[in-house]
Order: sequence, then C-alpha cells, then structure tokens
Amino acid sequence: MPSLKDSALQKAYQFEYWTTVWLHHLPPGRSRSVFVLGYPKSGTNWCCNLLSACLDLPVYEFWKQRGPVLAPSILHLHRFAGVPDRTIYVVRDGRDIAVSYYFAYVRDLHLGFLPTLEAFCPRPITAEHVRENLPGFIRYLFERNRVSTIPYDRHVQRAKRLGLFRVRYEDLLSGGETTLKSILSFLKEEAVPETKIREAMGRHDFKRVTGREHGTEDDTDFMRKGIAGDWQNHFNAEAARTFQRLGGESLVEAGYEADDRWVEEFDAR
Repeated sequence: MPSLKDSALQKAYQFEYWTTVWLHHLPPGRSRSVFVLGYPKSGTNWCCNLLSACLDLPVYEFWKQRGPVLAPSILHLHRFAGVPDRTIYVVRDGRDIAVSYYFAYVRDLHLGFLPTLEAFCPRPITAEHVRENLPGFIRYLFERNRVSTIPYDRHVQRAKRLGLFRVRYEDLLSGGETTLKSILSFLKEEAVPETKIREAMGRHDFKRVTGREHGTEDDTDFMRKGIAGDWQNHFNAEAARTFQRLGGESLVEAGYEADDRWVEEFDAR
C-alpha cells in the first residue's frame, strides 16, 4: 500500500473507497460481499485474507483500483459502515492493540503526527523506549487519535450494541479452522469444503507468510509477532493503570478480563 501523505491523493482514494463501500450495500454486493470490521491492529487484514481464500472473493484494495468496484468483494473496515448480516467484527485485546499500534508508528512515523505524539510520550518514539512511552501512547490512542475510527472502548461497545457477529483474534490464533467455520456458518456459506478452510489457514499462517516462528519479532514488518498477550512484555505498572482507567470496561465487555483485578495482579508480577 502506498503512502497517503499527499492530501490530494488521499482524498481521491477516500472517495473511491467510500463510494465502493456504499455501492456494496446494494445488490449484488449486499448479498455476496463481506464486510470485515474492527479497530485497527485487531487482525482484520488476516481475517480478510482468510475469507477471500475460502469464498474466492477478492479483497478490495483501493490503491490498486481505478474507480469504484462493483463486483462482490471482501471489504476491510475500521468505521461502522457494513451491512449487519454480512459484517464480521474482529475484536482483539486492547492492550495488545496498544503495543502493536505503537510499533506501527515506530515503523512508519508520519511527521504530521510527531508533534502530537511527542506531547504525550516522554521519550523519542522508538522501539527501545516502548515501555516508558506506553502510558502516554495509550492516552494518545484514547484521547487524541482519530485517524481511522472512534476509540477502542467505544468501538467494542458499539459493536456489541449493534449485535454484530464477533470473532476474537485470539480464537483465530488458537483454533483457526473452528473459528473460520463459525464465520462461514454465520454468512450461510457452510458449503465451503473443510479442505479449503484448512488450505486457507495454512496459506495465511504467520510462519508461512513471514518465514518466522510465532513470537519471533520483527519491528519493521507489518506482521510483527503473530501472538496474543505480548502486552505483558511491554507494559509497566503505569501503562496498566492508564489502560484500566481509560479502557478497562472494554476489556470486560470483550471478555478479556472479569474485573479490574488484573492491574493489581500485573503489579504483583
């Protein structure tokens, strides 16, 4: 995907993207296209590729197209604009999202964001300073970042309020074939053979795509680690308290914690 720093190019892409999204609310896209929705860094790209392989539908990549696309497709969303009965909501532990998002900024730091980030983070925005910067970066995500969508807590709560079909990133990691079958069942696509589901999981497996084992880190790669729970390797006590204060209810809402005792338990470790 090319850089969208050029404002004119960005506006052109946005027009084509949103025109295509809304056209797929009409037949035939409405009955065949799939909308994959989630907060950024939730595994939505992975889910798009898995469904593309299972359903033989292309993932709509607006930067490769010339003009709106009408053919049924897999549409990747961070904002709430899908057809409910064709929308898959991918949810991920918000603490892992914060860590993944931080490293994404390190990998591709747009100068336009830098002054705002520096106001929140006490150290330079580098991989080496992730632990010191995370408390401020978490505040930035909840209080100032509006690049892609609404804050994580409101995102999770709105998806639940709308009754969207929800899939956990962590379940795709630990039980991919079973989770993928549940998605296809929701979409009324039960006829997809098990061999095709298995092939889709294998083709888009982290190790096969990156050449690295799960958990092997590469901060320069979009697919950085491919694991769940990495937040525990980077959070400090202040980051835990900050996330709990701003997004703790969303962890309970999404089923990642039963209450706020995880902060004390993390402090004790």
